[in-house]
Parts: sequence; C-alpha cells; structure tokens
Amino acid sequence: MAVNEWVTFDASDTVSPEGKKLSFNWDFADGSDDEGASVEHKFKEEGVYSVVLKVDDGTQSSEKEIIVTVKLNSDFVGGYSGINDVSIINISEILPNPIGSDTTEFIELYNPSAEDLDISGLKLDDEESGSKAYTFPANTIIKSQEYKVFGRQDTKLALNNTSDSVRILYPDGTIIQEIRFDDVVEGASYVRDSEGIWLWTSDVTPGVENFVAVVAEVKGTKITKGKSNDVKSVIKTSLEKLRDEDVGDFVFVTGTVAVEPGVLGTQFFYVVNEIAGVQVYMYSKDFPKLVIGDVLEITGEIAESGNETRIKLSQKSDIKVVG
Repeated sequence: MAVNEWVTFDASDTVSPEGKKLSFNWDFADGSDDEGASVEHKFKEEGVYSVVLKVDDGTQSSEKEIIVTVKLNSDFVGGYSGINDVSIINISEILPNPIGSDTTEFIELYNPSAEDLDISGLKLDDEESGSKAYTFPANTIIKSQEYKVFGRQDTKLALNNTSDSVRILYPDGTIIQEIRFDDVVEGASYVRDSEGIWLWTSDVTPGVENFVAVVAEVKGTKITKGKSNDVKSVIKTSLEKLRDEDVGDFVFVTGTVAVEPGVLGTQFFYVVNEIAGVQVYMYSKDFPKLVIGDVLEITGEIAESGNETRIKLSQKSDIKVVG
C-alpha cells in the first residue's frame, strides 16, 4: 500500500464460540491505535509495520499479527505521486452475469477528482487465483468525473456467476481497492450508489452515473427497480421483532442508547428497549452527538456481521433523537 492511503482493517467476521461480546483493539505500530471490529487507517511514513489485533471477550484475549508494507507513491512503477493520486479511483459498477453471453460482462471505474488521472500500469483483477490480471496499457486516462467501462472482451477477466471480487492493483500487486460480491443476480449490475452503499440493480448504466431506486428482494440479496423518484418501503417494527424481518429490509425502530459510539468501535453503537437490543452501524461514522439514555428513532437497513444482526445507516439524518 502507499503512504497516506486509507485502508480498511476488518475483523467483523470474528465471533465468540460462547456468544460473548468481543472488544477489538488495533495497534498500528506507528504510535496510533483504534478500536472496533472494522476500522480505517493510513500510514504517514514508508516502512514495514507489524499491526497487532487484540480481541478480548472479557475473560480471555488473543492476538493476531499482520505485516503491512507501506511504500512511497513514487516507488510504484509509473511514478505515481500526489499530483496523480490514483488511489482515489473507485470501482462504481460491476456486471458479472449479463443475460445471454457472458462476453458482455464489464467493470466500470469512476474518477471523482477534479483532475484527469493516468492509470497506465495499474492492474484490474478478479479474486486472487482467478483470471490473469489485466494491465492498463500506456496512456489509459480516466477524465475528471468520468465513468469509464472496461469490458471482458478487452480485459479477458471472467467473473464468476455466483460470487467473486473485483480489485484495482498497483503494479506490484498491492491492493488499491477491492469489492466483493455474492448472490449474483442475472442481468443485474452491482453498483455503488451516491451514499456509498452497494446494491444489485436492474438499471445497468455503463459509462454514466448510477442511480438506485426501490429496493426489492431477489435471491436473498437486493435488486433495485423503478424510477429514481420512487421511495423505499420501510417496515415499522420493534427491537425484539427485528430478527423476524429479512436482511436487506428497511426498518423503523425506537430504542435507547446503551453503548455510545466510540466505546466498542468508532463505526457503531447499541440501542435497547426493555426486551432486546441491536447494534447500529454507519460506515462513515457520521453520528450525531449521542449519550447513554438518549431515546432514538432509527431508520435503516437490516444487515448481518459475524452472525450478529445490526441496522446499517447511510447518513446522520437516519437517526432522530426524541428523548
């Protein structure tokens, strides 16, 4: 990875066999640490870092070491620099299983910056040990705000019709970005919407901005249909009945803050009522100021992490403090 590149360290699939609540502490060996099952970090200097994750269930703990090599941007083939920060390139749409011939599969990349970016020498690949990586040829430019499509006929990348990954790599194989997808829906694209949430959609939009509308359940995942002015259906329920609904359903619940954001992790907190409780998660960590005892109205999507049901939020306005 490169200096000043944000990287996600994720241990959210770690669970206690006895069902105990776990705490996670990350020591990045650069003088900083963080707490939570999934955290983001960037290293400010080049070097080899021994990142240590400590997991504690209240009675015993275990540790895992991860060796991370951080290089200057200029060390990568092609001489990448802050002036041409290719790490901001986003995978924005994936069509892994088109109706008919799979030769029309494509991967779309988006340049969100105000500058044109030269990605020559970078690689596009599926999951490790899959297809041979595709190297972007010389003078491959993604213009500012451009959605650029790379088809299977050019890349020779054959995406699986069940589950797979799409990765952007530096020339040395270091991952810039990786998107994992499962439960593939035939004829649907896997897209990143304006809030950074990944969904299956029937609106395949190669080369242009994605839009996501009504969410409907298809084969255990999500596919979107309709026009962008439609609204998502929301189920009003209670915390104790939350698990009666399906993963991907949008729900409205009321609960009282029991664990504040930042105590067990920066991306989540817990709410309870007299009977049950649930984790409330937001990738951006953009929570309003919350204290124990606050009564909240919450609108979000049911998700799972490490066999734990949680409510996933997309923005601060999904939380309303009512007491």
